[in-house]
Amino acid sequence: MGLSKSLSKEERAIPLIHSSQDIHQLISDKPVSVILTNIQIKGILVKTYYLQLSFVYGFKPSQKILVKASSKYLSFIKKFKNHSIFRENDTSKEYSLLPLPKGSLFIGNKSFGFWNYSNSGRRYWKFFRAYKRIVKELGLNKENLDFKNYRKILVYKNNPKVYLTEFKPETADFPLLKTKNIFLLNLKDTKKTFAYLWSFPHWSTKQRILELKGLK
Repeated sequence: MGLSKSLSKEERAIPLIHSSQDIHQLISDKPVSVILTNIQIKGILVKTYYLQLSFVYGFKPSQKILVKASSKYLSFIKKFKNHSIFRENDTSKEYSLLPLPKGSLFIGNKSFGFWNYSNSGRRYWKFFRAYKRIVKELGLNKENLDFKNYRKILVYKNNPKVYLTEFKPETADFPLLKTKNIFLLNLKDTKKTFAYLWSFPHWSTKQRILELKGLK
């Protein structure tokens, strides 16, 4: 009896998230990139969905947090295992929910490293010595650090539809997906489109304008 009570207390302590936006309340520092590292489903009749998240910080060691996910959120996010599903920079109050390849927050950021050339002429990202732990914490390899990969990330950032289309997400649980999947069909309803874009207070005016342009 005592053990079951203990387990139930531990279970209740595990945070439940319904979208990537809920991750924001779990971060303790920034910049941070949150990687979805593992997914577990427990239960037969009543299923519980668990996500193992790795919070990779710029200025302190990474942290692993286990969360529970709603079934709707899981149906979308499971396609992005080993991807960065949340990012927030230390120079901005905004955060990004667009799933991107791991390393997308730190690679190309001159505060953390620089572009270098190998003997064969390959251009790759090299972290400063103080931040080499980020390579291990993110599980980055030579391909991840290659400039060609970085160029792909830039394309995905500027045109989320390209990246999301590749994975064919099945749910509109994600802000950008809602914009693309729902309002792309309702562009004539300008008032509704703008009302939706302004329903996310963490988006800047510039971000909303860029998002609106992406609908055309």
